[in-house]
Amino acid sequence: MTTSNPHLNLAWAKVIVDQMACEGVTHFVISPGSRSTPLSVAVAQSDKVESTVHYDERGAAFFALGYARAHHKPAALICTSGSAVVNYFPALVEAAMDEIPVVVLTADRPPELHDRGANQTITQKGIYGSFVRASVSLPTPELSTSASDLRALVRDGVKAAAENEPGPVHFNCPFRKPLVPPPDQAEELEWIDADTPPDPEPPEIITAGEEVDDVTLVAEMIRNVSRGLLVVGRLRSAEERESVKSIASRLGWPVMADISSGLRLGENLANGIPYHDLLLEADAMPDMGEVSVLHLGGRVVSDKLPAYLKSIAREYYVVSDSRHKYDPEECVTRQIKHDVVEFCRELEPYLAGLMRSGLVTMMEPRMRKLDVLLDAAIEKEPTAEPIFHRVLSEVIPQEHTLFLANSLPVRYFNCFAATRGASIPTAVNRGASGIDGNLATACGFAHSYGRPLTAVIGDQAMLHDLNSLSLVGRLKQGIVIVMNNRGGRIFEKLPVSEYGDVLHKFFVAQHDFTFEHAAAQFGIEYTSVSDAASLKKTYLQAVESGSILLIECQIDSKVTQEALQRLYGFVRETCQ
Repeated sequence: MTTSNPHLNLAWAKVIVDQMACEGVTHFVISPGSRSTPLSVAVAQSDKVESTVHYDERGAAFFALGYARAHHKPAALICTSGSAVVNYFPALVEAAMDEIPVVVLTADRPPELHDRGANQTITQKGIYGSFVRASVSLPTPELSTSASDLRALVRDGVKAAAENEPGPVHFNCPFRKPLVPPPDQAEELEWIDADTPPDPEPPEIITAGEEVDDVTLVAEMIRNVSRGLLVVGRLRSAEERESVKSIASRLGWPVMADISSGLRLGENLANGIPYHDLLLEADAMPDMGEVSVLHLGGRVVSDKLPAYLKSIAREYYVVSDSRHKYDPEECVTRQIKHDVVEFCRELEPYLAGLMRSGLVTMMEPRMRKLDVLLDAAIEKEPTAEPIFHRVLSEVIPQEHTLFLANSLPVRYFNCFAATRGASIPTAVNRGASGIDGNLATACGFAHSYGRPLTAVIGDQAMLHDLNSLSLVGRLKQGIVIVMNNRGGRIFEKLPVSEYGDVLHKFFVAQHDFTFEHAAAQFGIEYTSVSDAASLKKTYLQAVESGSILLIECQIDSKVTQEALQRLYGFVRETCQ
């Protein structure tokens, strides 16, 4: 009969946690469970790491995703065996698709308990398939495995998460019972001291290699075209945003910056066309002629922009360090895998002396007219859902973080957000664009920054993530704005909307729920508003008082649809 050494279990877990700290993984998100006890105790007793505890593994994984998204620094997850492991899957799919580093530590039963009908025992090795960069099955703790060998396994796995092609990695960690020794008997083993952590390896120097030729190629294109357009997709860091801003000012081309770039809000982007998505939605984009497109960063939120670019692009270069190809309309001329900051630095010397594009001169007055039009709509359409988003975009403080949930909030911000106000760290879950885990991701994002949170979330996304209200109360300050239009109203914009009753029962899933009692359940203040002016007033009061608050915006979908049609008509008239 195989027996356990509980002292070794704890020593083993401490080596894992210590080595992860050496690799820069210093935040652990723990969901309580029995089999993971050695790992949880090791985290609790370490002075090198910090932790967040969340009972819902699905929400915990999205919190880790949000934490890692903020600075592209891995967070680690710890859970027990069985179905807990499966609940990580949605967040890991998002992390894989959007290249966010996350380290997963799943506790497991030892080999002798598998295939015997043992409780809470499933096949966990390789469970995440192609959605992890590496899957490491650690051995069950044995003295025959040295601490240095264990450290090497951990080190290599973490590197797979954070380097070259970032994404999630999975460590499966079997433990035998008894899991840990009693506290009064928890003397350290000599085994844990036999091997000290290796000195950190010097950073690998990665040269651009053939990509230097790509920089030259793009520079030649820029110098030889009469009409160019800069598109900015998702950017990962403040360094990327500053680099792209510098390029935009030197290039002199019009700039279409996606909301996920962090450059759509505020007034700090030269030559911006902030309402490009609104123009496309309203079928009001002026004729720009044939252009050469330089796309910096990842994908964009708009589903109309890629199709539009296909219709006008003479050539289309995408620069991103993503492992994923970006070419949804099959019109990209060249996909350049290159660090965005480095690419911008190498490109800048080629941009001296460029003249400001005539397309900017053409678009600027239209942008000013749209600003006036949308400001007037605050008075004329005060209860239309897009106007709630516009008003909010003007007043979010510089020191906040902003998270926009999928479906309508991220789209309305992309279309209608004001050009004044603060430029702030902005996050969206657009890797797989799921409806689940949005609030948990928002909390992780804000926690990583150490800033207050403003989260804008639809009612369906809120219903998917009610448990994560427990995370909001732990933040420095958290203001959650729920846009409650009583269902999945995005389906009213899709072809299925022609199917009448089928639409509302099977797609919109209309409901009469409100969130007052949910907020009370988790000790969060609550208020309800029904117009944009009230939202602005309530939000600013919450910012001033430092409240943890849920603001529910009561929205009539029919009123919104009618207002949108009027707004789109005004946009077409304004931009003729």
